[in-house]
Amino acid sequence: MHEPAFSPLDVERELRRIGVDLKRLTGLAGRGVKPADFVNWLRTVPGDIGHEAFMARLHAPAAAGGPHSPGEDEPPAPDALTYRDAEIEERKAFVQELERVVPRSTWAQGSEGFGFDPPHGLAHALAVLRALPDGAGSTAFVQALNAAPPLGNSPGGAGA
Repeated sequence: MHEPAFSPLDVERELRRIGVDLKRLTGLAGRGVKPADFVNWLRTVPGDIGHEAFMARLHAPAAAGGPHSPGEDEPPAPDALTYRDAEIEERKAFVQELERVVPRSTWAQGSEGFGFDPPHGLAHALAVLRALPDGAGSTAFVQALNAAPPLGNSPGGAGA
């Protein structure tokens, strides 16, 4: 069976759902748990338990609820199935569209993307990407990004 790919955004989404203070989080150690299993474990942690309760659980042994590969008899927390985070969803959509327009095979080795803030905001950059054909490339994206007027509600746009 093919395991779904997970991104740091999936981890951030779950940490936000749980109520972790991301500014206080110094690092995550899954103690040998595969990334997909770690995300699945995060999804079993109840939402809104807060930073301290999460940190205690993170450092607990697997038998006491710490990081582990959840079994089939360990379902996600109820709110994990319904929680929505518009900012994370927008960022994930941007990455997906970026990979469609500028295939990873064309990125510099070790790169995770362009490494810049879109000049007119993420919503604007996402709209520009969605208008470009598959594999258009980075040059086409940057040219279209510079040519497209800002959205009315984008930072720096007409509504700002």
